[in-house]
Amino acid sequence: MSELRAQPPKSKVQEIRRLWMEKRDEEGVLASERWYEMSAKPVALAWRGRFLQRLKRNDEALLLFDQASRAGIGEPWFHISYVKALSLRGRDDDAAKYLASAIPKGKPESNGHLYDMQEGVNRRLARWDSAKDSGQLALKWRMDYQPFGRASILQKLISSLGVHLYLEIGVNDGSTFLKLDAPQKIAVDPRFKIPGGFENTDQEQWFQLTSDAFFLAQGSWLETNPPDLVFVDGLHTYAQSLADVYNALKYLRPGGMIVMHDCLPTSEAAAAPTTDRARELRGLADKGGAGGAWMGDVYRTILHLRSFNPELEVCVLDSDCGLGFVRPGKPESMLSLSEDQVRAFSYHDLVKNRESLLNLKTTDWFDSFEARLCRLDA
Repeated sequence: MSELRAQPPKSKVQEIRRLWMEKRDEEGVLASERWYEMSAKPVALAWRGRFLQRLKRNDEALLLFDQASRAGIGEPWFHISYVKALSLRGRDDDAAKYLASAIPKGKPESNGHLYDMQEGVNRRLARWDSAKDSGQLALKWRMDYQPFGRASILQKLISSLGVHLYLEIGVNDGSTFLKLDAPQKIAVDPRFKIPGGFENTDQEQWFQLTSDAFFLAQGSWLETNPPDLVFVDGLHTYAQSLADVYNALKYLRPGGMIVMHDCLPTSEAAAAPTTDRARELRGLADKGGAGGAWMGDVYRTILHLRSFNPELEVCVLDSDCGLGFVRPGKPESMLSLSEDQVRAFSYHDLVKNRESLLNLKTTDWFDSFEARLCRLDA
């Protein structure tokens, strides 16, 4: 019986995309160059630039993107790659002009990341009003096209809970924090990566320190200014996410709520307790097979809370890598795991019965849950 062979790609585009997904960048540079020599298609130039960009050959990539842009390529990935290349070379003014032209020509459903990039470019240029406008457009886009992503869910909760003070643990580049509209917001991160920097205002307070240090230093202030909504998206470990939840609960306003990110890992590598272990597991997997996000073992915090805290309602929304909801109240059900069992609970154990273990909820459930919150706040 003859050995089965993989079928060759049906088109040059499929070949290029396969090389991209498999991160075979050197081969991708050569394949896209041959494609352009055969076809003279500008999209081949753009793909070659994209491979070069990932190889850190940014000057070469920018020349190809410049050439391809004059042909009016409309793919969202091209706009993103080109703007990144411009910004890396300190050409934020050119990037802003390009985005101002590209966004109106794009399909509305594809413009979300372009609004994000426009916000970042405007912040780096200290065009604060324009940056705020871009952020609001990005949030509106998410509400329209990603209604159950974390930014959309958090903004809905801000409205339905009547939030006055929003606290975010683990802000990173501000991609969630900056877009949300609340009367007062507090950002906590040991190392902010905010485009254009950050400064305290009447609406936004920034604390560049660990969450443990923040709660220790600001505990007295939080006692008299309790947060209504806390988003926990810091270090993705069981120990730290559990500490963040318990610290937040100490100061949460009655009727308030905690939302946790990354409670529903997508692979064994994503669920690894450390980034080193995640890289090790990805090295054992086929290229491109394990995904790049590290969600850690935050899921163990959900198991812990559901085993040891009968005074808390805990569930996970099946959306955006799992959004955990924690708030004081009578739980629907409890687990009976010991701490040792929680620590030993593997990703494979989780996927066998994730619905019951995490008290997993559908997006339809969230719609009815939000409606109940609105009635309570009325």
